[in-house]
Amino acid sequence: MKKSKFKTSEQRQKELANEKYQKELYARWGISDNTKISRSNKEYQMKTDYRDKDKHVPSISNTTQVLCSKKPSKTYTGHLVKGIATLHKSNAVPIIDEEYMKEVARMRR
Repeated sequence: MKKSKFKTSEQRQKELANEKYQKELYARWGISDNTKISRSNKEYQMKTDYRDKDKHVPSISNTTQVLCSKKPSKTYTGHLVKGIATLHKSNAVPIIDEEYMKEVARMRR
């Protein structure tokens, strides 16, 4: 441990008490003062394997056939939207009916 100067004797007493307590803990846990905790740059490998031993998970279905069909693709027919209006700056909104068109016209400055 690095030695340092203390401003008061009270600080020195606290530091000595802390060192004594730390040595007691090390002795209780079986760690010597000279032991350094070293960390290697190797990848961590788990000690236990938490995965199941089975590598193959059987399928619930007994068949290999596809049981669903493809949905038809959605295409816009052009019947709903009558036009496009601009509310504020470049905010384009679709116009669905004539009533909404009048509301948008009233909202503009």
